[in-house]
Amino acid sequence: MDLILGTKVIGHDTSVALLNEKGDVLYALAGERFSNIKHDTAFPIACYLELKKKIAEEKLGRLKYIAFAFDPARFINPRLFSYTDKILSNEQNHIFKTTILDALPNIQTPEQGLAFTKQLHANPLLRSLPEKVWGWFDVALHFYQENKAAAERLKGLFPESEFIFVNHHEAHAASAFYASGFEKAAVLCADGFGEDETSTLYKAEVTGLSLLSASKMPHSLGLFYEIITEYLGFDGFSDPYKVMGMAAYGRPLYESLFEQMGQVHEDGTFTLNFGDLLEEENPPVLLGTRPFSLSTKLQDLLGGKRSADAPIEQAHYDVACSFQTYIEKIGVSYALYLRKTLPSYNAICLSGGVALNGLMNQRIFKEAGFDKIFIQPASADDGTSLGAAWVVIADKYGPPAIRRIKDVFLGLKRTASEAKAEVEKLGLAYSCPQDPAQKVAELLAQDYVVARYTGRSEFGPRALGNRSILASPLKAEMKDIINSRIKHREPFRPFAPVCLAEDVSTFFDADEDAEYMLLICPVKEDKKKLIPAVVHQDGTARVQSVKKDSNPGLYEIISAFKKITGVPIIINTSFNVNGEAIVETPLDALECFLYTNIDYLLIEDMLIAKSENEDKRIYDKPEDFLNRRRNRFGSRIIELQESLAKEA
Repeated sequence: MDLILGTKVIGHDTSVALLNEKGDVLYALAGERFSNIKHDTAFPIACYLELKKKIAEEKLGRLKYIAFAFDPARFINPRLFSYTDKILSNEQNHIFKTTILDALPNIQTPEQGLAFTKQLHANPLLRSLPEKVWGWFDVALHFYQENKAAAERLKGLFPESEFIFVNHHEAHAASAFYASGFEKAAVLCADGFGEDETSTLYKAEVTGLSLLSASKMPHSLGLFYEIITEYLGFDGFSDPYKVMGMAAYGRPLYESLFEQMGQVHEDGTFTLNFGDLLEEENPPVLLGTRPFSLSTKLQDLLGGKRSADAPIEQAHYDVACSFQTYIEKIGVSYALYLRKTLPSYNAICLSGGVALNGLMNQRIFKEAGFDKIFIQPASADDGTSLGAAWVVIADKYGPPAIRRIKDVFLGLKRTASEAKAEVEKLGLAYSCPQDPAQKVAELLAQDYVVARYTGRSEFGPRALGNRSILASPLKAEMKDIINSRIKHREPFRPFAPVCLAEDVSTFFDADEDAEYMLLICPVKEDKKKLIPAVVHQDGTARVQSVKKDSNPGLYEIISAFKKITGVPIIINTSFNVNGEAIVETPLDALECFLYTNIDYLLIEDMLIAKSENEDKRIYDKPEDFLNRRRNRFGSRIIELQESLAKEA
């Protein structure tokens, strides 16, 4: 059986996915789970080594193709050339372009790139180029070479494989469509930017993907989202979801102001209106930087930028609410264009970082006229490793079989014996309940907080039961207890209810297919008082439905909780502390449990009570605790390399 490795290897959220020629997903791993650096940008060496070992151990087949979720040549053409077209004379631009395009196939290493750069500077016909053009060229060539260098590095690990570069947004689109189970669908992808595209709309059928519309730099909804997030005092890249959480506490006072700054047009493209509110670097100094910013006038109108350590005031909540309302309208506008363009298509798929905005997704589903919706669970760049592999499979072997992805438990499975060995090495007291699900349900009903570690890890940013912290939703104070005592995060951030699939529509304006916490929907009015800990300020919840066949262990816990309390819902949040990636190994889980105020840990079939292990608590400083996993990362890589060398 031929195997295809898809990878996002450069930039944020690096990842690796392993599929067979039929399109079945065998594994999908994110670099951050091993390095403990959220949204890790480093070469995901641990992922490659772990999968190379799995291929050999499980005799999975021959690794035929490696698909990259970026096409490095597109950083040059059209990305670089779209800027030089604006400022160079036709003759100079022609010489610049043809010289680069002729040389590009022979530039594989940094040394070759440096030699070519010197040669280009020495060309007498190009000496008068503006300095900023050389800056653009350096950045574009850097992006190009990083991808090429990654490919060269992988050739050392997988010398028999063929390497294929896939357009970034096409990988996004494929990641959603081929996981959806739909025979045909409209597809919306929106993020910061790919090679040069920022939002794309596709028609997807069994026979493949067709691009309908593309918005390009600098007109980026994702970058606008990042800039507003920074204005509100958070990390622009990592924290946009905080803006979504803040929105419930605000008023849309500035909605009309944001609407002046950008809109979706009749051809499905999105443009920003640069002027006295949004200031464009025209043209930008560097290709890789954000090409626009909020003007001083706009910041004054919005009340002034918040510093990271300043208190959050009502004005900040109002800005968040206004921008959230705006981004929802843009999403609906995109979807309405797709509905109008593809009137016979009753399903829509979403991907890209912006598609993690559950409020936008819900409005698209309710207002754009589609009967079905599927959002790629790993909608950020980690999911493009799946999409790139599916693009290559469709091209080389024909369309993958149409079937909805069953679940996203696609990571490595750690054995029960491995977990037990770590527990005993730490000298922890534990018990093995005869009925673990019943015992956990009883503890939750008594208001204890229980972490759960079992099976394969989830792929994507959400913990969906296998690497989760669980609690009862029946008392409002539970939200504050988990936020302050365990997660150490902002009090405005809500927690997700995980509900038996057959009961979802009784409690929420949602259906049983809401499996991945990507739709934020209203809670039924008569149910809000029953589950106050998961009802957000605006009366919504980011629901997760659980089906018996996709996660039987979690389903049994909730079923037992329902029998005790009458409520088929518990709280589910990721098993980690603020600033840490979701736990990956048994030791990660045990250390997180011992560092936090979680009451119990169910790790495989072992139940560990904090009260019986107080002497084993970890009292590290936050940074020292985060570094525990990071330091183990290097040791694991060496261990894998030595193991593979012995096998070879």
